[in-house]
Amino acid sequence: MSVNLTRQLTVIMGVFIFLTASAAIIPAYLLIRSELEQQVISRVEDARQHSSLILDFEQIQLESLVTLASERPTLKSLVEQRDWVALDDYLEDFKRNTPLDYLYVLEENNNIVGGSAPTDTELALTNTHSVENFGLITGAIRLDDEFANRLSQQTGFMYHFLPETDVTGSFQRTIDGIRYYGHIRSLEGFANTPSAALEILLPLQGLLAVEGRVVGLLLLTTLAVTIIASFAGGFYIRTRLHPLRQLTSAAQRIGQGDLSTPIQAASKTTEVRALADVLEKSRLHLSRTLSELLAAKEWSESLIRSIVEGIITFDDNGIVTFFSEGATRITQIPEMEAVGQKLNATIPLLSETEGTFSDYIPPQEARRTVKISLRDGQVITVAVTRARERADGQTTIVLRDVTEDIQRRSLQAYFLANVSHEFRTPLAGMKVSIELLLENVRYLSVAEINELLNSLHLSVSSLQSLIDNLLESSKIEANHFTLRRRPAELNHLLGEAVRLVQPFLNRRQQTLTLDEPLSMPVLKLDPTRLTQVLVNLLSNASKYSAMATPIDIQVEMREQSLYIAVLDRGQGIPESQREVIFKQFVRLGAESNADYGSGLGLAVVKAIIEAHSGQVGVDVREGGGSIFWFTLPVEEMV
Repeated sequence: MSVNLTRQLTVIMGVFIFLTASAAIIPAYLLIRSELEQQVISRVEDARQHSSLILDFEQIQLESLVTLASERPTLKSLVEQRDWVALDDYLEDFKRNTPLDYLYVLEENNNIVGGSAPTDTELALTNTHSVENFGLITGAIRLDDEFANRLSQQTGFMYHFLPETDVTGSFQRTIDGIRYYGHIRSLEGFANTPSAALEILLPLQGLLAVEGRVVGLLLLTTLAVTIIASFAGGFYIRTRLHPLRQLTSAAQRIGQGDLSTPIQAASKTTEVRALADVLEKSRLHLSRTLSELLAAKEWSESLIRSIVEGIITFDDNGIVTFFSEGATRITQIPEMEAVGQKLNATIPLLSETEGTFSDYIPPQEARRTVKISLRDGQVITVAVTRARERADGQTTIVLRDVTEDIQRRSLQAYFLANVSHEFRTPLAGMKVSIELLLENVRYLSVAEINELLNSLHLSVSSLQSLIDNLLESSKIEANHFTLRRRPAELNHLLGEAVRLVQPFLNRRQQTLTLDEPLSMPVLKLDPTRLTQVLVNLLSNASKYSAMATPIDIQVEMREQSLYIAVLDRGQGIPESQREVIFKQFVRLGAESNADYGSGLGLAVVKAIIEAHSGQVGVDVREGGGSIFWFTLPVEEMV
């Protein structure tokens, strides 16, 4: 038979409340406190009456002493003689043998003619007696701390004399951390100041200690009853709530991610069994949902990691809430440093750029480019695309590094313009030479015809070199670049290259020298392409060197490689451009009267030499000029 759990807990709580309420200490505490307060009030009243008796006694004694002093014949004689000096000595002598603190004589106009009187600030008991046919004699006893201490020694209370107060009655006060119950009574009729009062203080430490012990005993009794009742009720509840503890453990396992263990609860309680059924259904539903979410999460993370572009989300306040791996790769900013920070503070713009990064975020589904500064000092151009706004109000943007694309488009545009110029120049020369031959061949001498033919030969050689470089560059770009190796002698390759560039050297009146070993090995390489390397280096040396300057070729063995270098007397290559000069479309300007290249020759040289497992580079030549060199490893020799 099922038992309602709510009814069980109601009965248990009713018993617990009954036991607690029956042992409550509030009524007993209030009764004890009231009794103690009555004792305090009674003791303070006793102290007040005792102090009144003492003051009355002091007043009677004071009155007796003043009367005695006024009836002394010596006093009357001195007053009648108006011997004020002797009067002072007499009054001082009289006072010394009595409890009096002050004794003085006043004329009828209240002027003091002998003795000493209390100051205006001193509080004292006073008594006045008339001196026959003269004035008054007054005696006074100081109401100071010494007097208050005498009262305290007699009663055990604390006393304070207050020169002025208009407050009377009982009160409670804490002084130096000690509680006191006190009473203020007026000293009107006793003291020389009508507004003076006596403060009576009773320390409550002892009474509070008694009160504390009583309350402690009551609390101890209540605690004992509560503990007994708690043990009894707890044992009963523990036996009845064991299934709930099982369900709690099952819920904790679910919270820790254990969704594989079924939930069961052996209980006759209807609510417990219903709760167990609900938890089991929730476990099954969570297990299915979690599996689906994990699969979706893995797919999403894999997708985001595979995206080259950077994805950033931020809220209405500009705080970054998501920063993908792609965004880290592009901006060099770690995810942990970006998330939770302001977007404008996270991504710095180029210093010359106006505004902030958010100013360059385009409208929805639009795109805009902006330059940003990286931590290593580089400046890149990123394309910013704004996705559709999310349902939670957050904004998503996509970053794509388009620096190389922009540079490549710019270089390609420059390359096309330069190649057009490169084609136009030799073609124009060929056209002029051919027209002269066609129109004036009958009138030209043999020397003039030879000069025109040499000009045609130079133009054709320039076109052939340009076309060769274009073809090789296209193969390299399309990954179709291959070598056709066969044994070849370097001297033959050098001779072929010199033969091809000799017309250029002759036109610029440049001499060529060769420094090589007496014997060189036969190499297994691609002769056509290595000849192209030498032609490119020699033609560049001719173009960028001044007229009538020498060009040198140096060949030597260096450890495990063969070293070949072309030395010119041009302007030289700046150190900052010695790496990029071997890239496609990159070229340096020359003097205004010099020829210009297409920006492909050195890139082709680098590709051919590296395909032969060699190295290529450029150094500064002592005395001015450049040294373009390349090496071929010994392993390539036969």
